[in-house]
Amino acid sequence: MIAVEPSGGEVTLLVAGEPDLLTGGNLYNRHLCASLASAGVQVAVTTTPSAQYPQVVIVDSIAISQGFPWIAARPAGTAAVALLHMLPSLHARSGAARLRWRRLEMAFLRRVDVAVVAGQDLGRWLHRLGFVGRVHTIPPGKDGPQPPPDAAVGHRRRWGEELRLLCVANWFPVKGLHVLIEALADLPGDVRLDLVGDPAVDPAYAQQVREAIRRYHLEDRVRVAGVVPPEEMGARYAAADAFVLPSMFEGYPTALAEALWFGLPVVATGVGGISDLVSGGVEGFLVPPGRPRPLAAALRRLRDDPALRRRLAAAAAVRGRSLPSWSETRAALQRLILSLLGQYSSFPARSPDVILAPDVGP
Repeated sequence: MIAVEPSGGEVTLLVAGEPDLLTGGNLYNRHLCASLASAGVQVAVTTTPSAQYPQVVIVDSIAISQGFPWIAARPAGTAAVALLHMLPSLHARSGAARLRWRRLEMAFLRRVDVAVVAGQDLGRWLHRLGFVGRVHTIPPGKDGPQPPPDAAVGHRRRWGEELRLLCVANWFPVKGLHVLIEALADLPGDVRLDLVGDPAVDPAYAQQVREAIRRYHLEDRVRVAGVVPPEEMGARYAAADAFVLPSMFEGYPTALAEALWFGLPVVATGVGGISDLVSGGVEGFLVPPGRPRPLAAALRRLRDDPALRRRLAAAAAVRGRSLPSWSETRAALQRLILSLLGQYSSFPARSPDVILAPDVGP
C-alpha cells in the first residue's frame, strides 16, 4: 500500500514518457507550468509519485497507470486533476488491451476532482459517462509558430495547380501516415509532401512508412523533415499550400489549429476533435480514417481547383482567428488551478481500497 501525506509543495504535475519530446501534450504542459509560475505557484514536474502528496496533483493522461495508485491513497485536504490530452485506450493495439486501459481510465476518473480536456469531443464523451460538472474544456493555443516577416497569415502566394502539402505528426500508427503515403501515390507528380515529426518514436512503424515511400517510388516527392524546432515551424506553415492530417483518432490536434491560423485549407479525417475544428466543405474536407482513396480524392480536388483552394483558405483563416491564443489558454488554466489551491482543504479523502493499477499492455 502506498502511504502518502500532505507536503508543503503546492502543485505537482505527473508525466510519463519523454517530457522534452515535441508533442502537443508536452507543449500544453509547458504552458500550464508557465501559467502557474507567473502566479508565483511552485510546480514540480515528475515521472515518479512520491510519498509526499502536494496540495494539488495533476496527472497527465499518459501517466494514468503510475498516477492511479497515488491518487487512490491521497490524504484528506488535497485535490487531484486529470489532464486529458488523449486517453491511452485509444492507442491500444488490441481489443483486450483497449478494454484493460478503459477499465483503468474509468477507475482513475472516478477518483479525481476535476478533469481538464483539450478538446470538446473528449469533454462530450466524459459528460455522456456521467462526469458532469467536473469537466473543464481548455483548448491549446493556435499561435505557437509565428509567420516569417515576408509571409501574411491567411494568404497563399501561389494558386497554380502544383500542391505542396504539409503534415505535422510524430510517427505513431494512430497518425495514419502510411495511409497518406498510399494516397499520395495516386496523385499527380506535382503534389508534394513535407512530413514534419519525429520518426524515432516508433521505429517499427517508421520502417513501415519508409518502405511505403520506397515501394511507391515517392522519394523525390516526400521530404522527411523530422523534428523541426518550434521557431522554424512558422516558415513551414507559410510555405505550404494545404495541411493534411490522416489520423485514426485525435483529441485536440494542435498542429491543425496552427494550420488554420496560417490560413491553410485542411484535408483531415473526421475523427475526434478534428471535426470540432473543421467543417467539411468550409475550411477543407473531412474523410474517413484508414482509407487512402477518399483521402486522395479530396487532395486531388484541392490540386485541380485553385479557386476552391483559395475559398477554403479564406475560411480557414477566419476559423483560425476564432480559436484561442496561448495567452487565453494559460489564463484559463491559471484560474482553474488557483481556485483549487484556494479551496484544497475542503476536498474529502478518497478511499484507498484499490492501491494497484490494473495490469495493462500494448
